[in-house]
Amino acid sequence: MGLNFPQVKPLEEFQGFVETIEGDVAHVRLDSQRGERLCGPYPAHELIALGIKERDRFLLKAIDLGGDVRIEITPIPRVKITAERQRQIREEIGQSLGDFDPSFEGMTVLETFDGFVDRIEGDTVFVTLQSRTNGDVD
Repeated sequence: MGLNFPQVKPLEEFQGFVETIEGDVAHVRLDSQRGERLCGPYPAHELIALGIKERDRFLLKAIDLGGDVRIEITPIPRVKITAERQRQIREEIGQSLGDFDPSFEGMTVLETFDGFVDRIEGDTVFVTLQSRTNGDVD
């Protein structure tokens, strides 16, 4: 007599990001592999129990257990950038902007952003910019 185990298959995978945590509610953003973006509330205590805090990234997988769906959440570690790599990034930005001087006469500052590095893939640096007035911009 053999054991029957349910067929396990992944339904969907998302890269998640915790925008903010307000009390018991985490406001998260989920990006699918198909390019769809979902935003909404999630129980903060579940993320905190996994070591996921505000402004952290995570991987969310929906798994089909043959009639039931299980959600698996895994933290994505923050990327630590060395002082040397920070210097290189500043240098590359300076080269890309050339002689651009935002203080030259006639320029108006339209928006101010705070930013941080999400991840680095090869020569590409992915950043999230937080508008000081209007929220996230990717």
